[in-house]
Amino acid sequence: MFSQSGLLLAIAVVAFVFGWVGAKIAGPRNGRDPAVEAPSEHRHIRSLQASLRVAQKKADDMTEQFDSTCADFNSLKEAHEELEAVFAEREARLVEAEGALRDETAKVRELRLELTERVEATIRAEAHAKEMETELSVMEAGSRAMRDQVSRPAAGRGDPPEKIRAVAHRPQAPADDDSVPTEEFLRDC
Repeated sequence: MFSQSGLLLAIAVVAFVFGWVGAKIAGPRNGRDPAVEAPSEHRHIRSLQASLRVAQKKADDMTEQFDSTCADFNSLKEAHEELEAVFAEREARLVEAEGALRDETAKVRELRLELTERVEATIRAEAHAKEMETELSVMEAGSRAMRDQVSRPAAGRGDPPEKIRAVAHRPQAPADDDSVPTEEFLRDC
């Protein structure tokens, strides 16, 4: 009906029950006095109470340390959030500044091109002015030479040649005609 392992288990349970009953019956007959055991139990209880007080003190210290750590953590968390807000604001400013820099760079390029064109025009105008100055110098030299030619024969003969008289008495051309010298031009010569 029982297998071997079930039989062994049943025997072990029965032996335990008999041992427990025998100890209960033999305990008071042994002659041990419960009052003698009390001081050792009291010492053990006092020792446990002292350990409990130490553990409670440590627990209180750890609770205080945990609370201060939580407070530090919360303050650091708030500081971190503030720094993240500042970082985000600065990042937005940086993006805005980069956009403004791109716009200003394009404007500077346009201004450089315009300035280059103006400088080229100025250089051309200066070159043209130098050419005109050179032509004016040549014309002045030519008019001096003509004056010298005119004054030399007049000084030597007393009477200017017929061509000079014809130029001096030629009818005036309209003021719009640039090919004919004006009186102002002839006076400067």
